[in-house]
Amino acid sequence: MTSCVRILAVLAVLAVLAVLAVLAVLAVLAVLAVLAVLAVLAVLAVLAVLAVLAVLAVLAVLAVLAVLAVLAVLAVLAVLAVLAVLAVLAVLAVLAVLAVLAVLAVLAVLCEVGV
Repeated sequence: MTSCVRILAVLAVLAVLAVLAVLAVLAVLAVLAVLAVLAVLAVLAVLAVLAVLAVLAVLAVLAVLAVLAVLAVLAVLAVLAVLAVLAVLAVLAVLAVLAVLAVLAVLAVLCEVGV
């Protein structure tokens, strides 16, 4: 083997080693790219879960507000019912007083007449 052939063989080996080194770097970069994509997907999944939880929290708050609104309406209706009963009782009390006054007036007239 001549020295020229030896030099070419060494250069060929060095070229193969350089290609293998470049391929190794590219493989590492590919793995890092895949890991970066997986990290982004994991962050997006966490954000999606947080968004769903936020929506559920808003819905829970809205449900509580709806229940409170219904309870407020029921409380107002209960107060109105109590006021209606009190109004009826007041009218009945006035009528009872008027009836007593009418009886007393009749008795007064009868006493004047001398019955």
